[in-house]
Amino acid sequence: MKHVMILGGGISGLSLAFFLKGKAFVTLVEKQPHLGGWMVSNLSEGFFLERGPRIFQKNKSDALLQLFQELSLKKEIIASSPKAKRRHLWRRGRLQEMGPFTKEFFSLLSSVLHEVNTPVKTEDETVYEFISRRFSKKVAEEIFDPLTLGIFGGDIRKLSIKACFPTLKAYEQKHGSVVKGFLKGRKKKSGKGLFSLQQGMGSLIETLSQKALCDIHACEEVQAIEKIGDRFFITTNLHQYSPDIVVSALDATTIGRLFMNINPQMGKALASIPYQGIDLLQLGYHQKVLTTCGFGYLVPTSEKETVMGVIFDSEVFPTQNREENQTRLTVMCRQTLLDEDALKRHVLDALKRHLGICFYPNMISVHRLHNAIPQYHLGHLEKIEGLRENFRSIPNFYFVGNYLHGVSVDDCIRTSYEVSQEIAKKL
Repeated sequence: MKHVMILGGGISGLSLAFFLKGKAFVTLVEKQPHLGGWMVSNLSEGFFLERGPRIFQKNKSDALLQLFQELSLKKEIIASSPKAKRRHLWRRGRLQEMGPFTKEFFSLLSSVLHEVNTPVKTEDETVYEFISRRFSKKVAEEIFDPLTLGIFGGDIRKLSIKACFPTLKAYEQKHGSVVKGFLKGRKKKSGKGLFSLQQGMGSLIETLSQKALCDIHACEEVQAIEKIGDRFFITTNLHQYSPDIVVSALDATTIGRLFMNINPQMGKALASIPYQGIDLLQLGYHQKVLTTCGFGYLVPTSEKETVMGVIFDSEVFPTQNREENQTRLTVMCRQTLLDEDALKRHVLDALKRHLGICFYPNMISVHRLHNAIPQYHLGHLEKIEGLRENFRSIPNFYFVGNYLHGVSVDDCIRTSYEVSQEIAKKL
C-alpha cells in the first residue's frame, strides 16, 4: 500500500486523511499539540466556548453536511434560534437593526434601483469598487465593509470581488444585475437556516481524527522538504520521511518558505499571499445582560473602532448554554499592539457603549489568532491559476487549504475531497 504523508492537521488535512481511508497508508503531522487549527471547543469556568468557525448556512454547506453524514454526526446538528434572524450594525453611534422593512432598508432602495440599470463590467475589481459602482459608496462602506470584515477580516479596498464574492460577479455577468440574479437564485435554493453541532465543532475534529484511521503525529513540525529525483524527503523536528505522495495542508506562508529550494518561483508566489490576524475575546456572564436580541452586530471601518463585530452566542445557540440565564459573547477585534489587559478594558468599554453592559464578566478569555485568514487581494485568482499550472508539473505533491478556493470550512472540505479523488486515481 502506498504511503501518503499529509503536512498539517487542520480541517483540510484531517478531512483529506478521512477521504483517503483504506486507500493508502496515511501519516499526518501537526506542529501543535492539538488538531483542528482554530477549530477548538471547550468548557471554561462553566461556559461553552468555540474559538473557531461554528455557525454555518445550510444552503452553502453541502460538503460539510455530507461529511457529517459519513461520520454519523447528523444527529448532533442543532439549528439556530429564530432570534438569530435579527442582524444589527453599529454605526453613527447607535445600534441599528438591518433587514426588510426597517428604516435603513428603505434608505437603500434608491441604491437598488440604481444597481438594476448599471452597465456590466467584465474585469475584476476590488469589493469596494464593484459595490460602489453597482450600488453606492454608502452600501459599500456601511453594508459590505462590515460584512467583509466578518468573513475575511480584511479591507474591501484591496480584496477581489471575483475571489471573495464570486456569486455577485457571476450575477452581473449572467443576469446583468446583482439584484436580478439574487431574486432568480432565491427561487432555486432550499434548506435555509443556520446550524452547528451540539457539542461544538471540536467534536467534528475529534471524530475525524478517530475515523480517519491514519498515523497522527502531533507536536511534530515540518522543518525541510527536499526533492531528489522524483522522490520527496520530509524532515521534521523528530523524524525524516520519504513517502510516495505528499500533500501540504499548511498555510501558504509556511509551505512557500519550505518550497523555496524546490521551486523558488512557486515558493515566492505562495509566500506572497497575505494573511490577516484577529484578536478574539470570549466573555461569559451568569445572568442575562443583553437588552438586544439577535445574531449580533458588525462595525463598519468608518466607525474607527477596534471591535469589528460581536456574536451573541447564547442567543444563536441557546442549547449550548450550561445554565438557563447565561450570556455568552464572542468579540472579534482588529489586531492591535495593546497587551491583553488593555485589550480587555477596551472591549468592555465598547460593550458598555454599544450594548449598555456595565457588569464585569464572570469569564473572559483572549485568543490572538495570528495569520488567521488568507486575503484574496486583487489578482488572487490569477495567482492561484498560475500556481495550479506549477502544481501539475510536480508529480506526487498536492496542495489543499483555505488560500486556494475559498476560506470557509465547506470550501476546505470540498478541496480536500477533490484532491483525494485525484490521489485515489494514482493509487
